[in-house]
Amino acid sequence: MKVTDSKLLKGFTRMCQDGFDQGWHERNGGNLSYRMKYEEVKALEEDFCFDTEWKELGTEVPTLKNEYFITKKRYETIHIVGGGSNAEWLNELTAKETGLKVIAGPGEATAIGNIGAQMIASGVYEDLWMFRKAVSESFDVKCYES
Repeated sequence: MKVTDSKLLKGFTRMCQDGFDQGWHERNGGNLSYRMKYEEVKALEEDFCFDTEWKELGTEVPTLKNEYFITKKRYETIHIVGGGSNAEWLNELTAKETGLKVIAGPGEATAIGNIGAQMIASGVYEDLWMFRKAVSESFDVKCYES
């Protein structure tokens, strides 16, 4: 059976969509994952692809060894905002250890977010995406790559 045809993936997809429809999105911590059961892995194993590059976690997690997860998204960029975005060495290390692009800034993310919520509510910006565009054009961010 193909993973895309499985009841498991269809259910996970529905759960992600239901969450998104209710406002549970990555922008507010709504990342979803599912730890597959042994029987589910065995039923779908032939459709898995093992010839792609694996990303090291940089830490040992023995309780998760040989476990399989379905996640909603593969991340290619890490965004670090707020005061921590000013820690240049930490941002460089994060990019190096994860192999992912790191975008750091703006440093005053909490204040900017509060102002943004008020501006969206009062109609200055039509939606979150328009406000994000204005922020990206107004504040400097720094990119780090391994």
